[in-house]
Amino acid sequence: MVIRQDKYINYRLTTYNQNDINASDELFSRLNLGNRLIPLKKAFLLNLLLNLKQSYANREYLLIPLNKNKFRNLTENQKVNYRTYDIVYATINELLRTGYIRKRTEESFKAADGSYSVMSAGYFPTDNLVPFLNGIEYSDISLLRPKSFLILKQCEDYDDIADKEVEVEFKETKLTKKLKKDLELYNDLREKSELSIRKLSELNFFKHKQKSLVPISADDLNSLSPVNRRYSFKLRNSYLSRIFNRTFKRGGRFYKGAETIMPLDVRKHLYIDGKPTVEYDYTATHFMMLYNLKGVRLRKDPYIVAKNMSKRMRKIYKNVGFISLNAKNKVSALKALWKHFNKDENRELLPENTKEQRLHFIDSFIKHNKKIESVLYKEKCHMLMNYDSKIAHDILMHFTNKGILVLCVHDSFIIQKRYEKELLRMMKKFYKDRFGFNPKIGKK
Repeated sequence: MVIRQDKYINYRLTTYNQNDINASDELFSRLNLGNRLIPLKKAFLLNLLLNLKQSYANREYLLIPLNKNKFRNLTENQKVNYRTYDIVYATINELLRTGYIRKRTEESFKAADGSYSVMSAGYFPTDNLVPFLNGIEYSDISLLRPKSFLILKQCEDYDDIADKEVEVEFKETKLTKKLKKDLELYNDLREKSELSIRKLSELNFFKHKQKSLVPISADDLNSLSPVNRRYSFKLRNSYLSRIFNRTFKRGGRFYKGAETIMPLDVRKHLYIDGKPTVEYDYTATHFMMLYNLKGVRLRKDPYIVAKNMSKRMRKIYKNVGFISLNAKNKVSALKALWKHFNKDENRELLPENTKEQRLHFIDSFIKHNKKIESVLYKEKCHMLMNYDSKIAHDILMHFTNKGILVLCVHDSFIIQKRYEKELLRMMKKFYKDRFGFNPKIGKK
């Protein structure tokens, strides 16, 4: 795995500030990158400097894969005109040769449990480059608007790594044209709106800073000064995309917006155009759908299988439920649960992680949800995601057509507090329109 604090290059970073462009052009004049494709090489150098500006500010190495395969078979949506192997490779080598960046070689480390971690090769500015980086304002960095917000992914085999998802081209249909048009309208509204985090506690600021806040902040978080031990900052413009899996009947959830990588305790401090927000989500969405599709109203929490259950146990059963829903059979569910609870971030939930424990949890969950036992182990997850993404689409477009921005985190929705009642009405309406039952909705 990659060391967490390091970030991969983002080929979509850009700036429209002429001073930033001038700083990049001045550096370009000192490099020997030949006389061909000058505009493209200048464009990539500017993009690279913006990435290095972030890396330098956050003391991270910038990861830039230089394997030729990484530049092949890109979809139209993934392509940026300067994202070619020849341009990237030549620019990196020239910056190394002239001493503007330094390289960290790749290293492997063996952990106590026998697993290996990889510290990937990365790049970091030298003192020679710092004056050019100082000529770039951190707050000027923005994102290029994607060519399309509709994405189809396919599973392919890559040597011994099976089922790696890659973005693929697709044929246009009436459906894809409609989805694209709606996504364009929605993201037009996002571009006109300003998102910010206000009065985030010192504890949550430092807890989430490196992993979740740095990638989405428009401000240099290392330069912020708290007020009464609370932090406020603007978010960089971001766009929401719908990602389908294999076909347009699988998946379709919304991703890539700043809110989708933001933890709940940060989202509670989210402001839209300077106004505080509120967040609601559907409770146990997928299992509620499964019960409703059987013509049954879900009257109990599908994850609470016994009285006086602790929050820890409910979280375990929630994981058991989702994995059982998407597994092919009980054997594959057992393996998936072992892998899940063996991850560092989940290990404290089930430290022993024995087969007997996992079997007990699976059997108890099935017994508690007997009415939907027949649909477990049917790999239904992508189908259910498609259902909830259609509801999300209806909600987003209802408010977009009224010029009101609503943010989406799968089956959870964030809106200015003054539109709270209307959001609840629409969440109930669009769910009932599709499933015939009133949904359970909770406030985050």
